Amino acid sequence: MNRGARHQPVFLDDGCYEHFLGLLSELPERFGVVVHAYALLPNHFHLLLGCPRGGLSQAMQYLQSRYSKYLNQRPGWDGPVWRSRFRNRVVEVESTWQHLLAYVHLNPIEAGLCQRPGDWTWSSHGLYVGDGTSDFVELAELRGLYGSVEAYVDYLAEVQSGRRSPPVGFDPEDLWRHSHTEWLAVEIDTPKLFSVDEAWAVLERVSGLDREALCAAPRGRRGNPARWVTFWWLWSSTVLSQAEIGRSLGAKAPVVSTAIRRVRETRKSGDTAPEWLGWVRELDRVLLGR
Repeated sequence: MNRGARHQPVFLDDGCYEHFLGLLSELPERFGVVVHAYALLPNHFHLLLGCPRGGLSQAMQYLQSRYSKYLNQRPGWDGPVWRSRFRNRVVEVESTWQHLLAYVHLNPIEAGLCQRPGDWTWSSHGLYVGDGTSDFVELAELRGLYGSVEAYVDYLAEVQSGRRSPPVGFDPEDLWRHSHTEWLAVEIDTPKLFSVDEAWAVLERVSGLDREALCAAPRGRRGNPARWVTFWWLWSSTVLSQAEIGRSLGAKAPVVSTAIRRVRETRKSGDTAPEWLGWVRELDRVLLGR
């Protein structure tokens, strides 16, 4: 979790919320972080994350710094966006993990922004009750703790009405305090990102193609697979966003997104025929071994 510097709003309009969620959606692929839930409020955010490979510090640095860069491009913005590094707590008790989902999704009500959790667009509550889908939020683990959507909805209603007390030791205010229990996220087998020049050098070495051939405009119905790999590699190995990659290579962001998805889906399919999949496997090894 984190707050805006001086308690000022950091999400100014729908575009801000959408941009932050776009960055959040990149964390599973880039850093191996599991996103279980989120709530974005005008001046702060809460995230429920799993970090099976470590990588929390690197993921949060990417998320916050990229959003700060986005916000500082707006007129009137220049300087720190966040109050501090970020706050985090390890959750080891299932009852606390279960209650945190309710706490996060009821946070907009506590802040006076709405009357019901379903009224707030910028949280994952809707996903948990089946209103919408997401390809980056993992719902199964926390849904399993409740047993059913109905039980989850009842739990929220009981907490909101005061009929259900939080687990012993749960203190919402303590979440914002530094503590000796704060986890500093040991990095375990987590990819380290390249500079843009380093990424290009690696790609040229692995593929055996120069930059011009890698970036050649698609021809014919099959397009240029080398260009797909280029989009995927620059997105996976650097801090460039899909929009920035598109601008640098003369493509629109949806084209970059489609190419990245095509590489990922082909890699998962087990198809070994395309030569370029050999490049992808080698690039994966390079990134993990960095």
